[in-house]
Amino acid sequence: MIEVTVGADRVYCLSFAELDRRLHFHLFPRTPWLLEEYWRATDSRELPINGPLVFEWAHTSLVAGASVPPHAGSVAGACAVLRVELGDA
Repeated sequence: MIEVTVGADRVYCLSFAELDRRLHFHLFPRTPWLLEEYWRATDSRELPINGPLVFEWAHTSLVAGASVPPHAGSVAGACAVLRVELGDA
């Protein structure tokens, strides 16, 4: 469902529990635009894609207020669509 909603090629499920020791998961969609931005920032296009490294880059680079391509959509918009799909509108 996340893949379709945000156009992700992959959705990573990560659990670190470093800052918050309770069990929780990060569902991290890797979209084509995000991968392009990662490759541009890291000059790593020739290397195999490493999901944890992409997540760390996004976590530290795409902080609140960072600019993303206009076609990336918004978190609020994606959440609204997911709520409807899950029947929690």
